[in-house]
Amino acid sequence: VERFAASRPELPGDERELLLGWRNVVDGIFEVRSLDGDALVTENLIDELTYRMHSNMGPNVFEPLESGGFMIGRLVPVGSEWLISGNFVCYPKRDRAAIHRAACEMMMRHPESAFRNPDKLARAQQLQNDEHDRFVQFFGVDFVVIPGAQLTERMRSFYTFCHDQTVAE
Repeated sequence: VERFAASRPELPGDERELLLGWRNVVDGIFEVRSLDGDALVTENLIDELTYRMHSNMGPNVFEPLESGGFMIGRLVPVGSEWLISGNFVCYPKRDRAAIHRAACEMMMRHPESAFRNPDKLARAQQLQNDEHDRFVQFFGVDFVVIPGAQLTERMRSFYTFCHDQTVAE
């Protein structure tokens, strides 16, 4: 995409921005919140961010969607809002349990998707830092070599230490 855009210096700025937006598509499972004019307002179950999306086929394409229902699809950024790219699939709100299972599976396959949300990324980094600190506090260093015969017992002791620390906090 970058090479194509670079080879077309005559592209107007807004067209260049739209084209380069394809580097940042979002595949997601979205819960429908509301229809706001010609925009659909949703929350992505993967990154827990709100997306205002439009369709180049007009707002009538959103008619099968109900508040509390779900859609699975791909979005492309257009300025501060989003455009549906290609087809999307609709699910009624009665399918909530199956949709949430699908969202969990999607997050397990693509965990980086959750970290589009800066709050989730910051929380993950904090949890990792806390775990590192507990490791160093327990073992005294940040790298250990443990003989295989002692590994199970040492790790069990470490997990007990972590549990006790967490309960105390």
